[in-house]
Amino acid sequence: MSKFKTDANNWWKNVITEFSAKCVIVTFISTFIWGFIAHGIALTNKFCWQDEMNYVFTLGNDYTLGRFMLGFFLEQDKVVWGASPYSTPLFNGLASLLFLAIIAALLIKIFDIENIFLGIALSGILTTIPVVAVIFAYMYTAPAYFFGFLLGVFGIYLIKKYNNIIVYIIAVFLMSLSIGTYQGFLPTLLGIMLIMFLNFLLKSKEEPGSKKIFLNVFQ
Repeated sequence: MSKFKTDANNWWKNVITEFSAKCVIVTFISTFIWGFIAHGIALTNKFCWQDEMNYVFTLGNDYTLGRFMLGFFLEQDKVVWGASPYSTPLFNGLASLLFLAIIAALLIKIFDIENIFLGIALSGILTTIPVVAVIFAYMYTAPAYFFGFLLGVFGIYLIKKYNNIIVYIIAVFLMSLSIGTYQGFLPTLLGIMLIMFLNFLLKSKEEPGSKKIFLNVFQ
């Protein structure tokens, strides 16, 4: 038991050290700044249009559309808050930006970015792309969607950091939960993995066409 506690403490210290890098912190904070600039009007005003008018007190269609994680999140909301969720723009918006900021920090580590300006640019792209703006238009479900996206990105981070079959299984499970939140995250997660592999190939010191490169990417 003591060895487990020691390993857990060492792992936690390594995580804190890794994510205490200046680039990660700046990227995390800049995500909120970009978010307020791009979506401030959605955070400080209540817009009800399309699905928002029908799902103010829920998270939208869940099991009927294959989004089983939305159903799970809805049940957890009832347990934590004692009632169905309510579409509050400021609370939901801040929660969404928090999840986006964590995603940005994970992407910094996934893509091995050390330049602060690249980190700021990445957080800006992440928070201002059209799909994010559209999700903010459906504020009732935005936190659930972004948390689901976070699960998938965290799975990719585990693949990048740990070369272990058990970790791979956990990562695939997390990505399946992400897709269970919104199926549209599948191509996004695959795109992130593709960029991660291309980044590995560009930085690899092995000869082009090397069998070792193929094996590493395949793993």
